[in-house]
Amino acid sequence: MLGLGVGFYKLGGSRYIFGCEDLRDATDAAAPTAVNLSLWLQNDTEVTVSRWTDQSGNNNHATQDTAENQATVVNGGLDFERGESDHYDLANNTIITDDQGFCLTAVLELESTGDNPILSDTNNEMIKLAGSSGSRIRINLNDPSNETCDLDVASGTFPKDEKFLLMINRSAAVDGACTYQVFKNGTAVSHSGGQNNTSDHGFSFDTLGARGDSSADQFFDGKILELAFWSRQLTTQEVADVNDYLKTIHGL
Repeated sequence: MLGLGVGFYKLGGSRYIFGCEDLRDATDAAAPTAVNLSLWLQNDTEVTVSRWTDQSGNNNHATQDTAENQATVVNGGLDFERGESDHYDLANNTIITDDQGFCLTAVLELESTGDNPILSDTNNEMIKLAGSSGSRIRINLNDPSNETCDLDVASGTFPKDEKFLLMINRSAAVDGACTYQVFKNGTAVSHSGGQNNTSDHGFSFDTLGARGDSSADQFFDGKILELAFWSRQLTTQEVADVNDYLKTIHGL
């Protein structure tokens, strides 16, 4: 048994959803970490080249019917090829309003650095890894001027050819400013500099693995092995529990 505090409960797949103290017998438990869970693409659970079934309970499935834009199923997740414009449409448009917190966690393995959009929408709003040395998280927001929030980290923090667990945890705004926490493999990563790095503006997403606007000129290059998104900030305990769980599952 993994005793991870908040833990997980079984939702019907082969693993357990965030929410209970005991992995073995928690099928009827309340799930605090499942509150505002908008999307969960679970490793090795209902993933095919045409559809990755959402395990959050929101039916926010990732689908791609065009064969030439389908990724390859690898290690229980999807391997995206930038040169083949691989990407997936999400069933729901998830909206984060101004001042609202959120949390994204994903297990990734990049095949190249540079612009690697993870989630986006048709208005050029997105969360992506950027920078030729794996040194930036960029969040394009929905203010009238398409404000960009950059979280600059040390060079090589998110390199290619290395599996890692990323978490971005944004607080709700206080006095017009949000706090952004970044974690790699469960360890806090310092970020300094970067423009608008306390921005409280919102964004939305309905695309996985590409910049979703009409130009669609940026595509994720590498493996997305698991991804979960909450439409709120996770607590300190939840951050620790989710990171510990995913590190265990993915051998990190």
